[in-house]
Amino acid sequence: MRPNTPHAVFTPENAICHGGHYYAATTMTDTFYGISHCFNADRLLTNVQHQNSRRMIRKIIDLYYSAFVEESIDVDSKLSTFGFQYRLKIVKGPAWEFIPHLKTPDSCNDLLAVCNLGILLNILDFETYSYPGQGHNTKISKDQKNQLYQYDYNMMPLMDRKACVIARGQAMELHRWFFSHFLAPEDRHATGLEESSILSTLASQLSALVGYKNLTEARGVQGAPNCTSEALERQMQRLFPTESYYASAVPASERLSSTSMAFPELAYTARNESLEFERKCITSHGMSDTELTINLRMRQY
Repeated sequence: MRPNTPHAVFTPENAICHGGHYYAATTMTDTFYGISHCFNADRLLTNVQHQNSRRMIRKIIDLYYSAFVEESIDVDSKLSTFGFQYRLKIVKGPAWEFIPHLKTPDSCNDLLAVCNLGILLNILDFETYSYPGQGHNTKISKDQKNQLYQYDYNMMPLMDRKACVIARGQAMELHRWFFSHFLAPEDRHATGLEESSILSTLASQLSALVGYKNLTEARGVQGAPNCTSEALERQMQRLFPTESYYASAVPASERLSSTSMAFPELAYTARNESLEFERKCITSHGMSDTELTINLRMRQY
């Protein structure tokens, strides 16, 4: 079943249901939407929070960063590389199956969804809004509030906070990589990432996230424990250095306008020269090797 899908289990008799969860590279856009919904309307939508799954998102970002930005993936003790350059670099082993092919708008948006999740990891983490040891909707002292609000002393472990900083940096580098390799019609006159649809989409989503929080708060719907609209906006203001052009994406209270978290369906085209190449996918687990030839014709801009 896809993420971000309302569901329930029904059995004609008493039963114990057993299952699991995983992230799929082809559904990360829906994963982004689902995490955003649960952040603002937690107990209305779900009965469990998969806190440890955020570490998996960081690992996915690291994988994509290795594949696209660094152009290196170490698989089965052999250095393999991949890149949208003037030649194909073959990736061997099962790792290739987890990397977006970027041949369709959906695949491009799945990559950008992972990037935006990486940028918002600590903002969408429930532990960000609670003082260490604070229970659900329990009051804390004035001194503890000061530590939480002024110094951001919260429940998230230091190791995870540092990991979020690294993931955010990798996600921003992936943004730059994508902008330098793919062109959206809306970006033909953009002189840099700061004027691109990538950043305007992030700005729209940040604005919608605050508006969504305002709405659920007004209706008494419980989201992330101890998170208020004020706390959410405070975290957004701390997200980027003030001199970064990413800081312009953070919405000011007086100009909140977007109500949509959606990624636009843009017809991305590659910026590289026309070329044809073969992509070889080598299967593992003792199965016979298969080869898939894909012809890509890329336009020069």
